[in-house]
Amino acid sequence: MILDDVRPSTNLTSVTAKAYEDETGFSNTWYLRAYAICADPVQGLTLAPPATSVLNSQNKGYTYAHCPTNRRALSVSGTINGGFGQVQMLASFVSNTHAAFFAAEDRTGFSGNWSQTTYAICAT
Repeated sequence: MILDDVRPSTNLTSVTAKAYEDETGFSNTWYLRAYAICADPVQGLTLAPPATSVLNSQNKGYTYAHCPTNRRALSVSGTINGGFGQVQMLASFVSNTHAAFFAAEDRTGFSGNWSQTTYAICAT
């Protein structure tokens, strides 16, 4: 199973996750369950404008989503667009004013075009 998407809703009340089997498949039954951890809203809570990498068939570096002015990044998530189980999430991090996400093709490679999108949740 390759985790493909972990995406917050635009109103920050839920999360969506998606996964694929890679090209070798998996003979047993599997499922993916996503959890959103919620708390009392913090001041200035917002979803930063998502950042999407170029669409091509090459591995990418980190894609950065930047928080609006005077807001700090609290969390990061990301999606792989068009990877279909051939591209995997590898790393993510949150910095003071931005969040970043990184994905790469699996060990067998992938000739299709794909991109990655980073989501940052920010607050004042």
